[in-house]
Amino acid sequence: MKTNRFLIILLLISSILTSSCSKKKGDIVPDDMDIDLSDAISVPDLEKKAFIPGDSIISGRDLYQRLRTLIYVGDQAGTLLNNYLSELNQYEISGPKIFTYFGDQDGKIKSVIVDEQVSYNNQLWDYSLTVTDAGNPAMRIYWNVNPREAIAIFSPQGMNSNTVFMKNAIVYIEYSESASLFDKTMLITISNMDVSSPGNMSKLKMFIGLKDGVAHIYGNTIHPEDYLINESLTISRSWAFKAKNDLIRDIAVAKCALPPSATTADGMLNLWDDYSMDKILEQEIKTVYPGIPQQDLVNYINSAKGRAYFIGSQGFISNDTDVPENDGFTPAFIDLSGIAEPWVPKEVFEMTVSF
Repeated sequence: MKTNRFLIILLLISSILTSSCSKKKGDIVPDDMDIDLSDAISVPDLEKKAFIPGDSIISGRDLYQRLRTLIYVGDQAGTLLNNYLSELNQYEISGPKIFTYFGDQDGKIKSVIVDEQVSYNNQLWDYSLTVTDAGNPAMRIYWNVNPREAIAIFSPQGMNSNTVFMKNAIVYIEYSESASLFDKTMLITISNMDVSSPGNMSKLKMFIGLKDGVAHIYGNTIHPEDYLINESLTISRSWAFKAKNDLIRDIAVAKCALPPSATTADGMLNLWDDYSMDKILEQEIKTVYPGIPQQDLVNYINSAKGRAYFIGSQGFISNDTDVPENDGFTPAFIDLSGIAEPWVPKEVFEMTVSF
């Protein structure tokens, strides 16, 4: 009996020590400012096969798979931020402080200044933290402890000069755990992304609100030279989307429109009709292949109609009225009417992010 009690005490002590190691007592830097989406709606672009000149006609399935790679960029911005926070949490920041450290990823000296009671964006924040690399701003964070809310601006290259992902981008994230309708929210804005290749995304603005394990998502991307089938038919286009992602079941539902980047508020009135994915895809197929048989055309655009449904790493499963036989795809879950509309493309096209 004494032996059992001793073992129980040891296990309790071990548990306490383990939990305390993840974040040192007194640290004030947030250790989590992310909503991590699941594979169903967020995957890296590993293939790029459907967007290379010379490929065969693509379908709605291909376009919706591409949407997952665009959402992934915004999703990963939060992951990057969490990585930077984890790196800083090694240094026991418990209040105002000035220090330097060597970056975990690039080994370069970073300078850090931590202040308290700082005003930014017409709001008083409990703390701010600034990281510079060779005198250039790499990251700034403003945050309140309770309830947890923060604004972060960072340069992936400034934080890690070896980075390839979003190398020249500037990222702005608003994070909050005090929103009335959600458990936590994120607003992710990114500019200055690489547009050296046709189809690349230059800017992204995306909202994620998490409620009871379901992420509510809407946003826009900007592509200065976007094309669907043929690189000679590039236009400046916005991908405007809204989606839901059940993080536990790893399923998602989404719909996407493809308006020009110059679209104004007036053009948003009939966004889902005038610029629906199936309508824009049909127009481009007819332009590139004017003699295509009608049935072949229908086969390509059918999977671009209405909402799209996604499951796990497989991604796109079906669309429109063909709802998957999965308990998670309830009428309430696939209903996207309660999610806010994407932003006006022209406004996202003109936005800038800077320190």
